Amino acid sequence: VYVTWTRIGPEQEDSPGGVREVFPIIFSQSEDGGVTWSAPIEISGEADGICPTECNLDHASRPFVGPDGTIYVSFGNDNAIDGGSQILMVKCPADADCTEEEAWTEPVIVSNLVGGAPVGPNDAGCPVALQCLPPSSYRMSEANSISNSVDDQGRVYVVWADFRNNTNQSCTGSAMTATSPCDNDVFYSYSTDEGETWSDPIVITPRS
Repeated sequence: VYVTWTRIGPEQEDSPGGVREVFPIIFSQSEDGGVTWSAPIEISGEADGICPTECNLDHASRPFVGPDGTIYVSFGNDNAIDGGSQILMVKCPADADCTEEEAWTEPVIVSNLVGGAPVGPNDAGCPVALQCLPPSSYRMSEANSISNSVDDQGRVYVVWADFRNNTNQSCTGSAMTATSPCDNDVFYSYSTDEGETWSDPIVITPRS
């Protein structure tokens, strides 16, 4: 059994309100049906050209297992080298001891994540500083939209939604004044080499 999660902390001592310093992706596994678990390890890693230092501003991790037993984990990352957000993936080969940090590969980029949805608060219930789509204030989170799968041939797929195709400037800015339509589209990318390289994002919800 495999579990991944985001560890929040530690708090910055000099930050009022306890702003968190880092939040990496953590992994643990059980070989007895969940009765006992391996010691938690960080797997989000670091790689030149991916994050300025460690890739440790992460959330929304999703573990899944390939037909050969390789463990893949995709997640949203908020400290991209250009200061934006991105989807990253790491993996642990089937013949490795995945309870050891060195068994996990460096992260690779699946795609960038493009935000821009209106930001609350508003009278329709959109919370402060969160993204919501008008007019019903449906909550938006690019990272939490990420899902993934792998087929029996070992081809890996990642699906997500983001705001890169929006051209309506009235669906940006304050959720108090934003109006639809909003082009928040669904995309997917695939890998035919076990997650080493990825196709360009393919939109599957065109306006037509």
